[in-house]
Formats: sequence, structure tokens, C-alpha cells
Amino acid sequence: MADLTILSLAFLAYIALLRYNHWRDWRDMLTFIEENLKGTGS
Repeated sequence: MADLTILSLAFLAYIALLRYNHWRDWRDMLTFIEENLKGTGS
């Protein structure tokens, strides 16, 4: 199930990358995803 979650987050990150072409926004999204992954404990 964890793989499915990672794929979902990766997809959201991909959409965010398409919507926001600014590196700062993209890096903020990566930081947000990393914090969520740490929060899951996986």
C-alpha cells in the first residue's frame, strides 16, 4: 500500500510541476512530500 501512496504523491508532484514552473514552488512541494513521507513512518 505504501507504494501506491508514493505513486500518488509523485503524481501530485508531477501535476504541481506542470502548474508551477518556478523552481522555488517545485522545491517547496518536494519538501512538503518529504515531510509527509517522514510522517507516515515508512
